[in-house]
Amino acid sequence: MNASGTDAVSARGTTVPVRLETAPTHERRLLPTDRYRVAVETAAPRAWERAFRDRNATTTRRDFDGDGTPSVVAAFPGRRTVHLVVHDVRLRMEVGA
Repeated sequence: MNASGTDAVSARGTTVPVRLETAPTHERRLLPTDRYRVAVETAAPRAWERAFRDRNATTTRRDFDGDGTPSVVAAFPGRRTVHLVVHDVRLRMEVGA
């Protein structure tokens, strides 16, 4: 997401200037060595299954939230160290800027 600066929104023939400003933060966490699985909810599960299998993972499908869109769940062999990165992006919008 890259939305900083001034832009405009138009509706029903009226244009209103808006200012968009992002404030991203990043937090890195090192998780302990263990067995992990990764799940990706996607409308294109075959592509994710191929990508995970190319990286030596076994895959299954599951609909975690019951919305009809499957998640591909990948299990990698052995114990692994995981580096988890959380990207939190806040968007501030000022109307009439």
